[in-house]
Amino acid sequence: MHRAVDPGEEVVPPFCFAKTSAAFLAALTILSAAGCSGGRGAANSVRAAGSPEGIAEKPLTVQNLKSLALTAEEVPGNRGVEVREAASGSESTFPPVSVTSCQTLVDFLRADGASASVTQVFNWEKDTSGGQSTLSYYGVDEAERAFQRVREALKKCGSYSGEGYAGEYTAHVAVSQAPEVGDEAVAFHEATSVKSLDDAESMTADSEYVCVRTGGAVVVFNKSGYGSDVKFPRQLIEKQVDRLDEAQR
Repeated sequence: MHRAVDPGEEVVPPFCFAKTSAAFLAALTILSAAGCSGGRGAANSVRAAGSPEGIAEKPLTVQNLKSLALTAEEVPGNRGVEVREAASGSESTFPPVSVTSCQTLVDFLRADGASASVTQVFNWEKDTSGGQSTLSYYGVDEAERAFQRVREALKKCGSYSGEGYAGEYTAHVAVSQAPEVGDEAVAFHEATSVKSLDDAESMTADSEYVCVRTGGAVVVFNKSGYGSDVKFPRQLIEKQVDRLDEAQR
């Protein structure tokens, strides 16, 4: 059982340090392969080819994205939500995962190529596994290309192995039904087996990823837990995507 978070205490993203629960280890291994960081590309401030004629693209900065993240009052049953800029300029110290198409997926999850990116961590009173979202801005053209890459990767990435802060792991990927939100969305479940830190038997946990593009912004929601029915709350997905959409109008 995780202790309650004291008021004002900094909440550290669960995937950036080792935890003993399998759900935390699963999130840790996948996102540590991505370096717990957002990629950085050049800001796109002109109208993208995918935007309607005559409508200027409105880039979103880190400060914009922070202000658009969900508040504690909007997240039922929470015991702490925090939003912070994704680490800039850091690269993963771990070797690439075993399958090239799966590395493309891992790169997408860390917002590789985004000009601005923030991460929000969710802690719920009755759910020790927690969750997170990553809000990123690419510009319409680059966001569309990023989504095309992840769609292609999901056609080929069935399973892979890698190394993260919690040690060696294997992951099995299964595409799932994405909610009908934003301009386009994909979703997948990942079952991750992590060798325990004391080299005892492996622990297995599940994660759901829901990836949504709206205009030049992309948001990735992640919920960890146990079983294929693990889901990030849909009402929070809809609220966050609507907010990102409105901010670009």
